[in-house]
Amino acid sequence: MCCQEREVLNVKEVELFKAVDRWATKESEKEIRIAPTGEEEMIEIRMVSGETTLILHIETYQFVDCTNIFYCCNKQWRHWKGYRWHPEGHQEESYLRFVTYSVTCVAKKENQNRGPQIILTPCPKKCLNFSQLLLFLLVGLAKPLWSLAPLDETRRRIKQFYNYCSQSVAHQFSFKHYFKKLVAIAEASFSMQVQNLAMAAEDNWQTKLPTLVERTAFIFNSEILSDVKFVVPMSIGESESKKVIPAHKFVLAISSPVFFAMFYGQMAETKDSIELPDCDYESLLELFRFLYTDKVNLSGSDVMQVLYLANKYMVSSLAEKCVECLRDNLKASNVFFILPHAQKYEDKDLEDRCWEVIEKQTEEAVTSDGFITVERSIVESVVKREELSVTELELFKAVDRWATAEVQRQGFTPDGKTKRRILGEDIVKAIRFPLVLMKDFMSVVFDSDILTFHEVGNMMKHYSGVLKYPLLFKDTARSLLFRFNRFPKFFPPAHKRGIWSYSGGTDSIEFTTNKPILLHGVQYFGSDGGKYTVSTKVKVSAHDSCLGKESGTYSSIKEETNNYHGFDVMFDPPIRLEAHERYRLVSLIKGPLSWHGEEGVTSFESKGVLVNFMKSVEKENWQTKLSTIAEKTAFIFNKELLSDVKFVVPMSTDESESKKVIPAHKFVLAINSPVFFAMFYGQMAETKDSIELPDCEYESLLELFRFMYSDIVNLSGSNVIQVLYLANKYMVPSLGEKCTEYLRDNLKASNVFCILPHAQKFEDKDLEDRCWEVIDEQTEEALTSDEFVSVERSVVESVVKREALNVTEVELFKAVDRWVTRECERQGITSDGETKRRVLGEDIVNGIRFPLIEEKDFASVVLDSHLLNHEELCNMIKHYNNVLNIPLPFVQARRRFNEFGKGWIYSGISLDGILLSVNKPIKLHGVEHFGSEGGKYTVKTDIVDHMGNTLLVSRAGNYASEKSDTRACYGFDVLFDRPVILEANKEYKVKSLIKGPFVMERQKWANTSGVPGSAIYVSLFDG
Repeated sequence: MCCQEREVLNVKEVELFKAVDRWATKESEKEIRIAPTGEEEMIEIRMVSGETTLILHIETYQFVDCTNIFYCCNKQWRHWKGYRWHPEGHQEESYLRFVTYSVTCVAKKENQNRGPQIILTPCPKKCLNFSQLLLFLLVGLAKPLWSLAPLDETRRRIKQFYNYCSQSVAHQFSFKHYFKKLVAIAEASFSMQVQNLAMAAEDNWQTKLPTLVERTAFIFNSEILSDVKFVVPMSIGESESKKVIPAHKFVLAISSPVFFAMFYGQMAETKDSIELPDCDYESLLELFRFLYTDKVNLSGSDVMQVLYLANKYMVSSLAEKCVECLRDNLKASNVFFILPHAQKYEDKDLEDRCWEVIEKQTEEAVTSDGFITVERSIVESVVKREELSVTELELFKAVDRWATAEVQRQGFTPDGKTKRRILGEDIVKAIRFPLVLMKDFMSVVFDSDILTFHEVGNMMKHYSGVLKYPLLFKDTARSLLFRFNRFPKFFPPAHKRGIWSYSGGTDSIEFTTNKPILLHGVQYFGSDGGKYTVSTKVKVSAHDSCLGKESGTYSSIKEETNNYHGFDVMFDPPIRLEAHERYRLVSLIKGPLSWHGEEGVTSFESKGVLVNFMKSVEKENWQTKLSTIAEKTAFIFNKELLSDVKFVVPMSTDESESKKVIPAHKFVLAINSPVFFAMFYGQMAETKDSIELPDCEYESLLELFRFMYSDIVNLSGSNVIQVLYLANKYMVPSLGEKCTEYLRDNLKASNVFCILPHAQKFEDKDLEDRCWEVIDEQTEEALTSDEFVSVERSVVESVVKREALNVTEVELFKAVDRWVTRECERQGITSDGETKRRVLGEDIVNGIRFPLIEEKDFASVVLDSHLLNHEELCNMIKHYNNVLNIPLPFVQARRRFNEFGKGWIYSGISLDGILLSVNKPIKLHGVEHFGSEGGKYTVKTDIVDHMGNTLLVSRAGNYASEKSDTRACYGFDVLFDRPVILEANKEYKVKSLIKGPFVMERQKWANTSGVPGSAIYVSLFDG
């Protein structure tokens, strides 16, 4: 239908209306197609088998989230109920308001040419005919509606559209153009409901709304009967851009005690317009929407403000809805925005939920934008919690970021001293710095300047193992609630890689752990919006007994961390699982197709807990479901199935009463061990069904058998020695090698004297050498360990005869005295001096270098032990008084220290020095100092005659550190312009003032204060 453009038509307006109405009705009976001719045209309407179909094209944006779409065809209303569809992988969103009965459509980008096909259903009565609305706007009958629009912008755009339509009627009457223009108007914020606009144009609208809530909803945000207006900024902090919300004092007053007092109290507000600068337009509109309609539209962007207004105006039912929305949408990325409000409004349940999220997803939470905005009290509460799933290093980084932001908020410079003051001692002392690796401490914590010089020094001593007193910081790991995820890859339902269906059948898996744990729950894959009926049990695989079960209906939600859908089944209470026991998780699940994982791992380790996963196979036809020999023997491990022998062993080697039984299979044991082969199939074969083994404990024998059945072993510090003993006893060398490798990897001062005897017993030269390296480097910690007092005498003798030990002689003597006292107790004899001397033997006593012990320590420690005889005591006293004329029987040479550690500070303030003497005249050419990789140092080194304090030579300059060719360390040489002659048996002092980065530190010689890492360059002088 086309008309030429004319200003004058020979027709009454009402006749024009009738004609256009007849045309629109006729057109609506045909196939109506709006072809996509450009980026803006995305809508197609057609008749399909008598039903009206709305096809949403996806040229640029796609309508994907619509509710209550009403459309008229053949003079009958059609109603499309809400449909939600999320194209995979799309992030960008734009919003489009659809001019059909208060509809909001979310648009998203899509690469396809066509979206979902949506069938419309009949609409309720009393809806405005679409063609009538169109013609209202075309020929001017919509003019009465303008005054009802709540916004000036809406009125302006309707007028603009009216002018456009008036011109277009004479030019080209095309349904397509007007439908598009309606959408454009809606996009520009035409928010009044079309139905309400139509009713407002009629009289007696009250008679057409049957309920009170419908009538109050009708006048919501409307000028009708309005007696007050609220002027609010578009957003908080924006003073220029404001909007007006018309309201009704009576409606507000019956819903809020605050509004009641405002409008009807003794100091009632009389102004018609009220400004509220402390809230934004959207939030106040939602408050009023709830007061008028009992409904509210909450989103992440406004729920906090709506909650604030609900509490301010005492609308508790709305506050509950806000809190419920917060609970449902609580996650690591927003928890620190929500927690302060939960505390402010004293919502204990919501606060507890916040702390649960923080504990389970600590790292994501503290790295979120919300963390740096919280109050100091919340930061303190976080660092003081015992249960956090984050490394101490990442926690410190988060606290440092918060402190930096807070200092900047207060207008200060974020230096270390200011951040320390802002944080306060409680927060700093609550961070467990000993749990941070040394390299991370040096690169992150030290550079932050938050710790004092004294604290940094103590941490360096802690890392070097020379700290004599407790640190101010806790060194115990925080306990964690954490989850194991088997799958590195995830795929949605009906993916081309395959599908996973929950048809009500049984799904199961078996697993073991290396430590006792509490199993809190299991997460299953789900689908978007899917609901699943689940029954889950945890059983002991060996005897099929049930430890715990849960059942119910669960709704799938999106898992934010890994971006898949799933649901948690939590056990109440948590189920305790023992170390190395095999468990089966059995689930019966019914529901829609779900996401699924691929490339599931067979083992996973986190926070020191190792979980091994195995195929779960029911007893019926289990052989057909396992493909390899290892899988089949692993399946019958520790099971009664086919078992023909049982081993009875104590729970531990110290317990004779508490025993456990391990079912086994002679054939499997015999093909793995010559000893078991002889036991079961030799000439003197064992015929008993039950065999007692008193020389081993349950856990160790179980690991021996696990290795024989599955080639897998779970080793720990508590069982490795026993497993090694059994591996050698039953001649399983491959297991013995694994045990030895574990010992090498976990060797330290606290256990070295436990491992050394076994290395010697099994003649493992490499492991024995590693043990002696640890003893030489960390002698004091090793000697003070509980294990030292239990070693054989030969080990003690080997220790005291070593030339390289990192311990003072008095501490070495104390350790030997403790050992001999305990040995006397083991032998049941009195531990007096004479007896201890006899037990030790002359080799050990003479191996201690008593002349290196200071006189006061000799008097307070050695003298009271009564180990030395009268003659030795007299000679030592003469030695201390320089009147001894005969040689002492004890070695007087100092032991050599060869360990290089990290952490010496060249501050440029403190002077480092060392005394030295030589037995022959020499020329001193220079001094080597330790440095760091790529480090540059400013140095001044002096050589002084110690007695006369005369300066002999001095050298100053800047030096670059280089790696030593002969030693695994970095350093630099300070060479003198001319060598200085040092005389024999005379003391000299080397003094250095050095400024530069942290360096490698050579351990200091006993009873001296050393220049860190100094070496000297000399040549003999025969003059």
